Amino acid sequence: PNPERRGGEGGNLPCLSRPLPLSTWTKTNRPRLARYSFSLFLPTIIKSLGTFDVKTSQLMTVPPYIAACICCITAGWLADRQGRRGIYMIFFNCVAILGFILQICSNNTSVKYAGTFFAAMGIYPNVPQGVAWNGNNIGGSTKRGVGIGRGTPLLTRPPFPSSSSPPASL
Repeated sequence: PNPERRGGEGGNLPCLSRPLPLSTWTKTNRPRLARYSFSLFLPTIIKSLGTFDVKTSQLMTVPPYIAACICCITAGWLADRQGRRGIYMIFFNCVAILGFILQICSNNTSVKYAGTFFAAMGIYPNVPQGVAWNGNNIGGSTKRGVGIGRGTPLLTRPPFPSSSSPPASL
């Protein structure tokens, strides 16, 4: 290899001398993408369950988020205590799948609403678990910073052009 090449042996970007594996990106970004899409469409999903107005459907999104918050804190505490994150991520993926199955397969609005709880409780704990797992497994502070923040610029850009945004009022 050419030692003059940036990021290679002897280069001045040691964090790029060995690229991060694809699993680093997928552990961090798959849960983020699921979380963004779930939080964007949850009011619409709840509004479609019955004859709720916009305010009521927005308020009905709060309890699933509270349940998801409790799961995030509990899962993080247990995973840190046991030093095992993968088994918790697998478990919460199964919980999310159960929630989506309940939403798809049932015609009962109460069961569909319960499915939103399971989906939220399954999606949200995986985001901090994946970030913590990457942070614990990537050696070196520079490479760790790159690994944790790798997908952030792509995922935090505005989803709509500013010309399509609603008017802001204070």
